[in-house]
Amino acid sequence: VDRLSFMTNDMGDTIAYSYNATGQIEKLYQYVDGLGASLCEYEFDASSGLIQEIVLNRGRADEFHMRHLYDEDQRVTETFSSRDGRVWSRDGAVEYYGHGLLKRQELGHYGVQGQDFVYNIHQKLIGINAPSLEGEDDPGADGESGTHAWVSPDVFGLHLAHYRGEFGRDGSPFNASNASHDEAQDLFHDHIASGLNAAKVVMVWLHVITQDFEEIRFTSMSKIQ
Repeated sequence: VDRLSFMTNDMGDTIAYSYNATGQIEKLYQYVDGLGASLCEYEFDASSGLIQEIVLNRGRADEFHMRHLYDEDQRVTETFSSRDGRVWSRDGAVEYYGHGLLKRQELGHYGVQGQDFVYNIHQKLIGINAPSLEGEDDPGADGESGTHAWVSPDVFGLHLAHYRGEFGRDGSPFNASNASHDEAQDLFHDHIASGLNAAKVVMVWLHVITQDFEEIRFTSMSKIQ
């Protein structure tokens, strides 16, 4: 009732929609001159209305499926993909802290990478993995021991600092009192004062960790200088 049915242009390019009884898009057909037609189908959970599965070009050579799992708060926890709807690969998994913030993401069916997110008391992001890229500093202990021992060690780490003392646990890689933040100003209005990111370059016989430090300064009008 008053929902868009289709759109087309002088070239014949067309997008058409069909809806289910609750008004959600059930099928999306698209034709582009020179590229041909495609059909995307959506399957929803009857009680929650959340997308359960997306199917692209069912029965064709480029058929592709994607499926989502959710927790009791209707947040995505796992994502799977398949080329036939029978054999599935887990593309990613997500964990959340008890108070709702994103805690961790795992990428790839075989644990290609884990990304751990750390926040200060104001719920502002201050780190992803650890800037040292040392296993003992990694919040998720990827490739070390325990639950995430099967996940590959981190190749990326980030520390965002706002002010000294915002994360004051002794020995923590996210302590803004460390040497990398010493030359930066302390900012107490949610702006990021400094950033330290690290990347691991993997060669045949050598692992090289590179680190870059950036200081961010703002004017009195909260604009980046």
